[in-house]
Amino acid sequence: SLNASLGLANDAKGSVQASTDGRDVAAGKKWATQASIDQLRAVIDVQQIVASRTTATQNEVDAAQKIVDDALKAFSDMMNTASPSTVALASAVAEAGAAAKVPMVSVDGKDVAHGKTWCKVTSLSDLNDAIDDAQAIVDAVAAAARNRAVSDTSQNGVDAGLTALNTALTTF
Repeated sequence: SLNASLGLANDAKGSVQASTDGRDVAAGKKWATQASIDQLRAVIDVQQIVASRTTATQNEVDAAQKIVDDALKAFSDMMNTASPSTVALASAVAEAGAAAKVPMVSVDGKDVAHGKTWCKVTSLSDLNDAIDDAQAIVDAVAAAARNRAVSDTSQNGVDAGLTALNTALTTF
């Protein structure tokens, strides 16, 4: 029926997040462009008028339902599922983890043999915190892929984690 089709269209419209490229959408979540959402909304609004008219003929109702069904199919074809890449972040976690194992901890380096790498405990702690935070993002994206999102699992969130880790590694 037309009302059922309008309900499905409204549900579809409400189940997506508007985004230009999906980078700001959590992993596993549906998104579509604002233009696509607006197009579906316009079809719903116009065909809702037909559905609410008590004088609408069956041909008008059937035509309206076809328009809604076609618009819903087109919208479904335009929907995307966010799937951020954590490859660079996971690689940076491994690199930072290896770097964190190399130095000796010292207050001023005077107690470290010549030629040996050393760092202050606060620098090592900051790096380890950044590694833990970045690993949590990698884990959250994996969890979101299994429908258990727990933090910002958008590509922007992954990129922010990579930037924070790289900054910590550079500072280290």
